[in-house]
Amino acid sequence: MWKVFKAEEVIDFAVEIEKNGQLFYQTLAEKLENKELSLVFADLADQESKHIVDFQKLLGSLKDAPLNESFPGEYQEYVKGLAENHVFTKGIDEAIGSIKEPIDGINMAIKFEQESILFFHELKELVSPGNMGVINNLY
Repeated sequence: MWKVFKAEEVIDFAVEIEKNGQLFYQTLAEKLENKELSLVFADLADQESKHIVDFQKLLGSLKDAPLNESFPGEYQEYVKGLAENHVFTKGIDEAIGSIKEPIDGINMAIKFEQESILFFHELKELVSPGNMGVINNLY
C-alpha cells in the first residue's frame, strides 16, 4: 500500500516545517514576558534556522527514486494529512496562553520537537532504500 516518495520531496517538506518552527519560536521569543524563556525560544529559533541550511545541503546528495502513485497527487494528500496533525499548527496566541510557568514553555518545545522526529520517522518509511540514509540525517 505504501508508495515511494522522492527524498527531495521529503526534505523540501522538512525545510517548510523548520521554517514554520523558526517563525513560531521567534514569535514566542518576542511576545513572552518571561525573559529567560524568551531567550530559550530565541535559541530554538536560531537552531531551526541552522536546520534549514543543513537540510538544504542534503538536497545535493540525493538519488532520485521513481514516484509510484495509485492516483495523481496521492503523495501530496498523504503528506498534507500528516502535516495537519503536526507541530506548529497551534496558534501562537493560544500557545502563549497555555504557558503559565517556564516549564510549560519548555515542555511545549519538547513536544514539538518530538512530533517532528516522529513525523520524519514516518516519512522515512516512504522513500526508496537508496534514499533512507539521507532521510536519517533529518533527525
